[in-house]
Amino acid sequence: PDGPPLVFSSFVFYNMLHRQGIHEFTAMGVLDGNVIDYFDSDAQKKVPRQKWMEKELDKSYWEKGTESRKSKQQWFKVNINILKTRYRQNDSDIHILQWMHGCDADIDHGEPRFLHGIDKYSYDGANFLAFNENQEIWDARDDAARETKTRWDKVQVLREYTMAYLQKECVTWLKRFLDYQNKNEIPGIDSAAKPDLYVFITGAKDPTNMVLKCMATGFTPTKTVLQIKLGGRVLTREDGVNSTDILPNGDGTFQKTESVEIPRSDNSDYYCELSHTPSSLPKKCCCVVDKKAPDDTTKILLAVGIPVVVVILIGGLLILVIKKFCIGKCSSLPADV
Repeated sequence: PDGPPLVFSSFVFYNMLHRQGIHEFTAMGVLDGNVIDYFDSDAQKKVPRQKWMEKELDKSYWEKGTESRKSKQQWFKVNINILKTRYRQNDSDIHILQWMHGCDADIDHGEPRFLHGIDKYSYDGANFLAFNENQEIWDARDDAARETKTRWDKVQVLREYTMAYLQKECVTWLKRFLDYQNKNEIPGIDSAAKPDLYVFITGAKDPTNMVLKCMATGFTPTKTVLQIKLGGRVLTREDGVNSTDILPNGDGTFQKTESVEIPRSDNSDYYCELSHTPSSLPKKCCCVVDKKAPDDTTKILLAVGIPVVVVILIGGLLILVIKKFCIGKCSSLPADV
C-alpha cells in the first residue's frame, strides 16, 4: 500500500475480582482506546458507552451481547476457583482474573488488513497465558499455566477459532464500528477522559531502599504515556522500571502503574510524568517525588478518594503509603525535560 498503515485497534477487556465467595465482574469493548460498551455484575446488562453505538445497533445486538457477557461471567467464576485451588490459595485473599483479546488492523488502504492479534490472560496482576499467533499455540508463565497450555494446545478447534476470531471476525467488527463512528461524525470518545496522576512510596525488601510507584488513572489506553524520570532522563527497564498491564477501572477508564526501586538516601529529583495527546488536555502532568512520609496515611487515602480496588491492584491490601499526589495539576520541570 501507499504510505504507512493507518492502524486502528479493537479489544475486549474482562475482569473478575474474587474475595470470600464474592465475585465482581466487568467487561468492556474498546475501539481505538475509547470504551464503546460496558457490562458489570451489578447491572447484568451490556450497554452502549458511545451515542453512535446506541443509534446504530438494534435491540437484538444488545440482548445477544448481554447473554454472551453473562456466559463469560459464569466461565470466570468457575475458572478463578480452579486457579485458586491450583495455586493453593485460601478464600480470604483477593484474587483477580483478567482476559484481553482483540486486534490491530490497517483500515486505510482498501480492504481492512489484519496486522496483529492479542489473546492473553493474567492472574493476580501477572501474565498467565497468551496465544502465540505465529505458532498457533499458547505460551505459559509457570507450571500452573502450563497445565492449561497442555490441555488447550490439544484442542485443534480452539486454536482454529482463536486465529479466525483475531484475523477475521475482530477485523470485520473493527471496520464496522469505525464506519458507524465516522457516519455519525463523532471523532472518538463523546467526552474526553481527564486522567489523574498519583505518586506512592512503598517499602522494599532491602530496608535501605524504597519503591517509587507512579499511577495514572482515568485515561483511555492508546492516548496516554506514563514515565518515571530522573532529572531529565526517562528511566527504562534497564534501570529496574516495572510496568503493569493497562487495567480497567470499571467506569470505562483505565489505569497503569510504573515502579522503580531507589535508595532511601538518594536525594536526586525524580518525576512522574503523564503525557496525553488530546489538545484539550495538558500535554504533560508531572509530580515531583516528596520523600517525607505523611503522618496519617488513611486520611490521605480518603482525601484522594482512590477506590479500594485500585489500591489493591497497584499494591495489595492497603500496604501503600502515599508520599505526594497530583490531581490534574502539573508541576514545573527543569528546562531539559
